[in-house]
This record gives sequence, structure tokens and C-alpha cells, in this order.
Amino acid sequence: MKQLGTAGLAVLLSVFFWGCSSGPREKKWLLKGNAALEEGNVDMAIKCYNEAIEENNTYADAFNNRGVAFFEKGDYSLALNDYNTSLLLQDSFPDARWNRARLLYTIKQYDNAREDLAYLEDNEAYALGTHFLNGLIAVDQQKFKASLVHFDSALALRPDHYEALVNKANVLYYRGAYAQSLDLLAGFKKFTGPEALNVKALNFMELANYDSARHYLDILVEKFPRNAAFLNNRALLEIKSMNLDRAKADLDKSFALNEDNAWWWRNNALWMESAGNMAEYENALEKTYAYSEYVKGLETMIGKWLLQNEMADSACFHLRKARDFNETQGAELYAKYCTSAN
Repeated sequence: MKQLGTAGLAVLLSVFFWGCSSGPREKKWLLKGNAALEEGNVDMAIKCYNEAIEENNTYADAFNNRGVAFFEKGDYSLALNDYNTSLLLQDSFPDARWNRARLLYTIKQYDNAREDLAYLEDNEAYALGTHFLNGLIAVDQQKFKASLVHFDSALALRPDHYEALVNKANVLYYRGAYAQSLDLLAGFKKFTGPEALNVKALNFMELANYDSARHYLDILVEKFPRNAAFLNNRALLEIKSMNLDRAKADLDKSFALNEDNAWWWRNNALWMESAGNMAEYENALEKTYAYSEYVKGLETMIGKWLLQNEMADSACFHLRKARDFNETQGAELYAKYCTSAN
């Protein structure tokens, strides 16, 4: 996932290691390509898969694996072409269909990704991954209740699945269930990865336990000093603590590492508000809203600003969305100013 302040964990791609309907020469090139890919030598892997395809241009396994290599390079159109070719050659090939679903999720073609996931589910393949990836899609589409159902289905198959647990905890954070999110993570003390620590810090921050939040964020920033998300989240903590100089320093570092991020603009807006610069606050809100992704608290912030500027109808539109996202302050403002009109 792509968002600051979220777990955003990746789904593994599937490389096919052996083909049943191929000759020894193309198998040799396939295995060489797999070894190169395993070593991180993506360009060499592609060359080997090219040789395998040259030997046998109906070799579905080689097209699938070359697609994985192209995906690793970020050449998504070439990867998609190879997955499509692999499935044209072997429609029932679950590895290629899983990899295509993963790619379609990455490029935000969610409906097409769901079609591949439904096929896999119908054929009882990749059950754990299918539930998990459906959960990630639901998060991206701001369907948080549905995402929890999918993550729970994944956890029913593997109760200690790190990615599903951390992403579930992250969705609970989104929905304002901070204590529940922390309880979930506390039940798995072995989960001390950066994603889990980040979600813990965000929950503690919302519960105004700033010392605990700072403890985890300082660890993360020290260990990952070039991670824009962790710097941005620590900036949010400093804003909430009214340490505006420290917040500005972390915001500047985060922006230098990643200029294209809605969560940074949200935090920048909060900094401007705390500093009393309301003209720039409005500009930062507009920048944040220009992104399509969910940003926690944004609908409440926009609704409040519109109320202050006597634009009640527009304010209620955003405050209703805030209520639907379980944003406590937004729900309270909606109940106070909007229920009589709706």
C-alpha cells in the first residue's frame, strides 16, 4: 500500500519452478532464470526467460515467470502482457492468474483484480492470498467493514499471518477502535516489525499517550531515517504535542523524501492551523483532497473549515462522510449542525 501511516504490506508473487509440458532446453533456461531472479538479478532472469520462450513459444511457465521479473522492474505493461499470454496458453494456470491479480491491484484496476480472485476462489487456489488481497482492495476503496471480513477470513486460515493482522489493526485504527487495535497487536508479542510498531504508535497518539507513541516513532526513525512515513507520523505527534519546530523539521525531511503524498499534506495543514496560518491551511486541505485515497480525519477538517466559512451545505456533505468513517469529532459536528437538514 502507498499510504503514509498505514501498514501497506506487499503480497508475494508466484514464480513457477517446473513445467510438465516442456523440453529439457527450455526447462534449463527457466531454472536459470529462476535462480537469477532469486539472487535479485532481474535483467539476467529476463534474458534467461527470453531464451526459454525462444526454445518454446507456447511455454506458459516462462511467460509467467518473465512477467514476475518485469513486475519486479516496475514494467507493469510488459508484465501484464506476459501474464495474459501465459493464461491464453494455459487458462487454468493459478500462478499466472494470482500474479495478474496482484498486478491489477497494484495499478488500481480493482474490478479486474477481483475477477481473477473470484476465479481462484472458485477453483480453491490461493485461498489465503485471495482473502488478503481482497482485503487490501477494500481498504483502498474505503470499504473498511468489508476489509475486516476479508482479513478475518485470511486469519481463519492462518491465525498468525503477520500481514493480515497488521492490516486489520490498521483498519481498526482508521475506524477509531484504538484500544481494540492495540489489543490485537498485543496478542502477538513476536510481531515487532516496523509496520506493527508504526500502527501501535498511531493508536497511542490518538489515545493521547504521547510518551508511548514517541517511544515507537523514535525507534522507527532511528532505524529507518529515510522513511518518509515514519518521519511524517512523528511530525504529527509533535503537532499534537505543540512542538511545532520539531514538527516542521520532520515535515521538511519527509517532504524531501516523498513529495507526492496525501498524508504529508494533511499533516502540513494541521501544522499551518496550529501556527495560525489559515490561508496556507486552506491550500493544504485542497492539496490533500486532490488525492483519491482515504486520509484519516480529512473529512472532519474540511467540514470544520466550511462551517467556519458559513458554507453549511458543503460542510454537511463532508461531515456526513466523516461520520461514516467513524471520525468522532466529525460525527459530533454532523449531529449538531446537519441532522435537521438531512
